[in-house]
Parts: sequence; C-alpha cells; structure tokens
Amino acid sequence: MRSLGVAVAVLAACGSNPKPKPNLTADPRFLAAADTVLECMGSAGTTCLYTTEAATAWIAQTDLELIATEPPPLLADQLLRAADKIGSPADADRAVAAESELAAPLTRDLSCRAQSVRNVGAEYSARRKALVERAENLGLGGTEAGPAVAALAGAAEKLDGARLVTVRCTKGSLFVLLSPPVGQLDAEEDPRAHAGGGWRAFIVSYDEPRLLRGLRPPEGPAKQIVDPARRDVVDPWIPATEMDL
Repeated sequence: MRSLGVAVAVLAACGSNPKPKPNLTADPRFLAAADTVLECMGSAGTTCLYTTEAATAWIAQTDLELIATEPPPLLADQLLRAADKIGSPADADRAVAAESELAAPLTRDLSCRAQSVRNVGAEYSARRKALVERAENLGLGGTEAGPAVAALAGAAEKLDGARLVTVRCTKGSLFVLLSPPVGQLDAEEDPRAHAGGGWRAFIVSYDEPRLLRGLRPPEGPAKQIVDPARRDVVDPWIPATEMDL
C-alpha cells in the first residue's frame, strides 16, 4: 500500500505542473499606443498607422512562411520574387494597410480597448530559425534561392522587438502589432515622452495567427460559370429525367 501511495503522489505532482503561459503584461505604454491608433482608426481609417521598417519586416516574415506551405518545386521562384520586394517599402505599406483595412470596421463604434500585451519577438525569431533550417534541409541553400532566404530572414529580424496587443471591441477582438521606439525617443529612458512611450502601431488584424504565422484565411471553392446554352450541361437546380440525359 505504501508503494501505491507513493505512485499516486508522484502522478499527482506530475499532473499539477502548470503549462507555461505566454509572456503577458499590461504595460500602460503598449496599451496606450494601441488605444491611440484604434481611436484614430475609428474615424480616419488606416492612415493612422505608422509607416515603419517593421512593416517591411512583417512582410518578409510572412513570405518566409512560403517555406512551410508551398510545394518545393514552386518554392525557389516564389522566394526570389519575395526577396525582390524587400527594397520596396511602398509595397509593404500597401500590404499592411490592406490587412488593417479588414479590421477597420470593428473600430468605428470607438468601443475597442487594449487588454493585454505579449512580447512576440522571441516567437518570431524561433519561427524564422525553423523556416531557414527547413530551407536548408530542402536543399535550397546551394541554389539561387539561398540568398533570397537569407535576405528575407535578415529583413524580418526587425520584428524581434515587436509586441502584440490584444484588444476587445463590442463586435469582436483585434490584435495590434507594435514596433519599438526609433531615434532619440527611448521608452525605457523616458516613458513620459509620449503616451505610448514611442511604441508605434503599424498593423491591425482580427486574425492573430495571420499576424504571427502569415496564414491567410481559407478560400472557399471557386465559382464555376456555366453557359446555359451548352447542350451537354445539366442545370443542377432543374429536375432531369432519363429522357433528358
């Protein structure tokens, strides 16, 4: 009986180990930065978002996800095209604005309030490392796609300081990515310099996995246009008899 008791105690101890929790905070700087841009978006839309190098970094990180989702025979060309876009910040700004535009309707009743903050820089870094390793395992390192992977990974490093703010609105949840202060403004040294301590919101989305992994919403089946004049097509909504077939 004693050994049974020991075994039960060991099992209970193993079962009581808490799972690691995300690195959540409620730092007022980050909450203020998110609240400020969402209040502005309620009336002025995506023009309220800051244009930062982090936008290009997010696009680069998103493009690296091609390594995990695309068939290897198609991968090299897609990575080369993605790397060519790194030198075009305007393209990155347009893509970020388009993503944020999908979330804008939730901000229009001015009900959105920032709730919590997560340091996602380490998540981006770990994911990027795994994707680069997969590219090597696929044999891309020795091809012309190798430098493209390196260029995308290098550009995406600017996300390593990013914060993800979870926001609750009346009609749903939003997620805001913040980039660290730049230039003279240092939130750690002088958080009073700005309500958000210099942290800047550069993209807003209703889709958290989309922000973290670049996952696009699933597409529905493509609509097929049927020419009713064709005699070899049966309209599925009109009952048919054997004579019709």
